Amino acid sequence: MHDDRDDNNAVSRSVPDGTSAARLAERGLRYALVDTASDAVLDAWLQADRRGFHAPAPPADSMPRRRDAIRGLRLIGVWDDAAPAGARPDVPIATTVSWPNELTVPGGALPMYAISSVTVAPTHSGRGIARAMVEGELRAASSAGFAIAGLTVSESTLYGRYGFGPAAMAAEITIETGRARWTGPEGPGTVVFVDINEAPALFGAVHERARLLSPGDVSTRGDFWASLTGADEPDAESTRARRFVVYREPDGEPTGAAMYHLTKHPDVFSKHTLEVGCLTAASDAAAGALWRYLLSVPLVQTVKAPLRPVDDPVRWLIGDFRAAAVTVVDHHWLRILDVPRALESRTYAVPGRLELVVRDALGFAAGRFSMIVDDAGRAVVARLADAPERDAGADASPGEHMELDAQALASLYLGGVSADVLARAGRLGPRSRGAVETVDRMFRTARAPWLSTWY
Repeated sequence: MHDDRDDNNAVSRSVPDGTSAARLAERGLRYALVDTASDAVLDAWLQADRRGFHAPAPPADSMPRRRDAIRGLRLIGVWDDAAPAGARPDVPIATTVSWPNELTVPGGALPMYAISSVTVAPTHSGRGIARAMVEGELRAASSAGFAIAGLTVSESTLYGRYGFGPAAMAAEITIETGRARWTGPEGPGTVVFVDINEAPALFGAVHERARLLSPGDVSTRGDFWASLTGADEPDAESTRARRFVVYREPDGEPTGAAMYHLTKHPDVFSKHTLEVGCLTAASDAAAGALWRYLLSVPLVQTVKAPLRPVDDPVRWLIGDFRAAAVTVVDHHWLRILDVPRALESRTYAVPGRLELVVRDALGFAAGRFSMIVDDAGRAVVARLADAPERDAGADASPGEHMELDAQALASLYLGGVSADVLARAGRLGPRSRGAVETVDRMFRTARAPWLSTWY
């Protein structure tokens, strides 16, 4: 089936946002799409991007691969053509990149506009550059037909102003192995080591199955797993320290994979820390077997696993609940651009009726909407002016109503943040008496939303 978003996304890669270009031109700055046909221009953009995240300069022999990995994406740069003598005018002073992705939602998936690498050089902060770039990407996403955009953030204070809300949290789990006696079931398969050359394909295949089980997770780009595992730089010191294991079912099918490395204790050789770089599993048996393996590696006192789901069952698989310390942080931030399409793309736990009034300073999600969920959990959402008249013989109850902003709607969307919490925090507007309970019953999910990667 032909998807018009394919055509629209091709257009978005070749058309800069006029509003952002004009806004930054007033400040003497040039906002433009990056010429991805030029190696020199790509190298300058990559330099600015790495500078923004304080990353070291990459090895020269890795540049062809790095260029190829981003050529098909929408790359934005901002240049100061009036830079003083000694500055490099070819290196942008701000960057961002975006591409089409797929977001897992309760009961299905929908296309998502992924945004990343939002950087502004500290020499040019406070000039509205980040605002121009992010709002420009949201306009590009909307014009390309995307109902939702997403990003992962290095600072949680930055993106609420653009209507993004934290929708999926992540947990860092730290476990004392000496107290973590395994009490869970023993899976029927086996855990085996794999070579780094095998790892990208195996991890990618497992993740593609696993990510469909978790609302909030996303598909990954072609170069992602080679980069994460280090297979693209096999001689790097950090890569050589990594180990890779795969859980195979009795028939040999891989359904789980984990990557880790050890950080040595400075004094005691039996008290190292095992740091999990990735644990992806398409079944509970695979996840349990990999956890059991990681907790049993010799000479390890502590296992640290970041980016885990907040409802990871590992604490219920060990004998001492308090052997595991859990820290929860915001991780996946979403931005609703098309309310009816976004809400109709997921399923709901119970039937019900809602009237939502969404406030949105940028206009994308603003409006009054009727939402009717049937017994199968499917929603029909329409702007109130376009909503069909109720059948005179049908239940005439108008349902509950709630007013909220775009950020709150984004946080509620996957079911990981409750309306009750937002109401107690004063983040919801006027509403009917039963609206909070109705929203929470409808939007809840059995599994907490989780994004298993960064992007």
